[in-house]
Amino acid sequence: MLKHILLLIVLSIVVIIGLHQLALFLHWIGYGHAWLAGKFNLLFSGVSFGYLISRVLALIIIPLIIALIPAFIYWIVKRSEMPHLFLVVWIIWIMLITIIALH
Repeated sequence: MLKHILLLIVLSIVVIIGLHQLALFLHWIGYGHAWLAGKFNLLFSGVSFGYLISRVLALIIIPLIIALIPAFIYWIVKRSEMPHLFLVVWIIWIMLITIIALH
């Protein structure tokens, strides 16, 4: 319990110090989703539910790409699969949903 509280305090300090970088990162995630969804929208413009397909594909691909970057680096260093990869994907997916909902 004490370890979790200390981790929460340390992470809170890190977030406060790097708040500008975090806001920039979240902005780029939202921008990347909008850009990729726009590109997919051009691809699926002939389909009646093309808007839905483009948004869903962008919502799936963005977290996967972001999570696969550290997973690839981990694989290069350790030569094994990164633990909890899909937990990272889900966390990024929830962040992206929050960004979209607040926009």
